[in-house]
Amino acid sequence: MQKIGSLFFLFLLSLVAPWDGMLSCQADDTVSTHPDTKPDNLQIVPFTIDLKREIRLPTPIRIKKAISPTLLLSDTGQIYALTGIDIPDDTETAVKTQTQLSEWTEGQKCTVYQTRSDKSGRINRMNQILVHITCGKENRWIQGSLISKGLARVRTTPENKIHSIEMLDLEEQARKNKTGLWGLQMNRPLTPLTARQRMDSFGIVEGHVYAVSQNRNAIFLNFTSDWKTDFSIGIPSKLRKDFSKLRVNPPIDPMSLKGKPIRIRGWIRNYNGPYIEMDHVEQLELIKNQKDPVPKVKDEQAN
Repeated sequence: MQKIGSLFFLFLLSLVAPWDGMLSCQADDTVSTHPDTKPDNLQIVPFTIDLKREIRLPTPIRIKKAISPTLLLSDTGQIYALTGIDIPDDTETAVKTQTQLSEWTEGQKCTVYQTRSDKSGRINRMNQILVHITCGKENRWIQGSLISKGLARVRTTPENKIHSIEMLDLEEQARKNKTGLWGLQMNRPLTPLTARQRMDSFGIVEGHVYAVSQNRNAIFLNFTSDWKTDFSIGIPSKLRKDFSKLRVNPPIDPMSLKGKPIRIRGWIRNYNGPYIEMDHVEQLELIKNQKDPVPKVKDEQAN
């Protein structure tokens, strides 16, 4: 009798076990996520309108499609260009940037901001509308979010340099963490010695200023004693007063940069060696609190 009771008990267990397994699988499915659809854990980058230098368009727009890493098509057929950012020419970043841009903007209602001046900085030569833009219920600042995620780098212009300080801070953090594009060797800042490798293109260069000179009120920054062939920076006289207006701490005095580590971004061309001529002061940064020191260029290396 005891044996029959044991067998009956085992029979009941065999009936319950399949249901127990089915319930466990169902519970797992309710909390799992597809590996290709990871949640976006990026903290929302705040946006604060600069009332002195920009305006907010009164009517929001709805984005139909991200047609490139920096271009958005609205449901009315207008094309909006994201100002202040640049996508490097590597094999990975552009595709990732456009994919993320699509996720953040397509089908979303967005708020558009433009420079306060109606004479320049609102339309580019392709007749595209130049904007900073925030999208979605969370009011995500698209430029700031792309930079923070290492999907874009800062590239301002004289007409559109609003929010440059905030964007440069976001870029610096992404670069320190080697996030996104900054994890690729080819996208890391150039040195005065390697700048010639990117002639006739946009680049970011870091180095210690060897000498500061002045010619006809223009200022020149050199990085070795051989100013005829080394990397150099030209600062037109019209920009000198703009440095005093730059909202950075400590303030930048171009005549006092000798021996200091700096970061410059702009178009690199050939003028007695690789050369960047500045057209707005936001291109130049003083490097401070950097984990990896900027190497000094020795004269014997440059010659």
